[in-house]
Amino acid sequence: MSASVVPTRIRVLILEDVEVDAELMVAEQRRAGFDPEWRRAQTEAEYLDSLGPGVDVILADYNMPGFDAWRALELLQRRELDIPFIVVSGTISEEVGVECMKRGATDYLLKDRLARLGPAVAQALDSRRIREEKRKMEAALRESEERYRLITETIRDAIFMVDLEGRFVLGNRSGAELTGYSLAELAGLRVFSLLTPEGAQEVAARLSAAQAGQEVSPWLETEFLRKDGTRVWVEAQMASVLKDGQVVGRLGVVRDISERKRAEETLRLLESAVRQAGDSVVITTSQLERPGPTILFVNPAFTRMTGYTAEEAVGRSPRILQGPATDRAIRWHASQELAAGRDGGPATRDARQGGLGRPTPVERHEDPSRAPVRRHARSEPACPLLPRWRPLARSRRRWPGGGERSRHGWSVSGCQCGPRGSL
Repeated sequence: MSASVVPTRIRVLILEDVEVDAELMVAEQRRAGFDPEWRRAQTEAEYLDSLGPGVDVILADYNMPGFDAWRALELLQRRELDIPFIVVSGTISEEVGVECMKRGATDYLLKDRLARLGPAVAQALDSRRIREEKRKMEAALRESEERYRLITETIRDAIFMVDLEGRFVLGNRSGAELTGYSLAELAGLRVFSLLTPEGAQEVAARLSAAQAGQEVSPWLETEFLRKDGTRVWVEAQMASVLKDGQVVGRLGVVRDISERKRAEETLRLLESAVRQAGDSVVITTSQLERPGPTILFVNPAFTRMTGYTAEEAVGRSPRILQGPATDRAIRWHASQELAAGRDGGPATRDARQGGLGRPTPVERHEDPSRAPVRRHARSEPACPLLPRWRPLARSRRRWPGGGERSRHGWSVSGCQCGPRGSL
């Protein structure tokens, strides 16, 4: 052994009734490059007292008075310890040695061939190291799978993985609820059977593009056909699944957006109705303190009434509608009413672009959680597309400051109008 090589320190338990034979085993290990810290046991009690996870290797004489290698091997297995067990004997046949290995021994050798002991110990330790690494990898894999299971089974979005043929190879509980199929039914089912013809064509094209290594958009909106035949709009975020650098499938997180689609359609209808309404509609921010609210939206009727286009009005203060004849006291009282969460509708004289206008009754309806609405009431047009609008009772009463409060026309009960404001 070269002087530059540092001996490998190992802990050895030797089951041997002859002390000289035990010392020969230790000497042979030192010759093979080991630095053994060893202990000799002659009885079952001494063996059990020394047996523990800190032992690196066990060298056992096959036959001793009152104790033998098979009994020692059985006790080791009962404690479920992974310690290499090598049978060393002076009178063991090949058949007995093979039987020992069948029962779990790592190796066997004769005492007159102790030159094999060093390589046998080295090989046994390497095998145990490989087994330990495998156990750690399996434990890490089980832990990873458990984390994945917890994530996939608790997340509300559906998770699917399909191969390049479009067959489902993975799904979670939310995916089963979304499609109406059980996970067992989804396994092997092709995704195209759950899509409209247009959606199937789009998904097939994306799978082909991903397989060819082309860049594919991660986002997809399409309709799923559930098991019961109903349709559900979904939004999917997709990513390619790689194995050895090759695309083998696509993984998708899928969310039901049917409610959003219905809301978007309702908004589209409401926006169309507001734009076509004969009444002037102004949507502002809800800020009443200075510098005051700003205009977010006006409809074409507002332009016809005031002369201001949407481009000219949006982003500006509603005060652009005030003219020299506007009663500031009435306006101030109206702002106080709105700040208190009450409707305020004084009759005022507003100004058209470029000059004074005619007296225009103004109805403002505010929900503190929404943007306030200014309506320049002109008439009471029938509007079947706005079922949430209701006619106001016609009434008059004196308004603080000497003006008259006029309530007539139409009121908005709370429909949503676009991402920045609400009616």
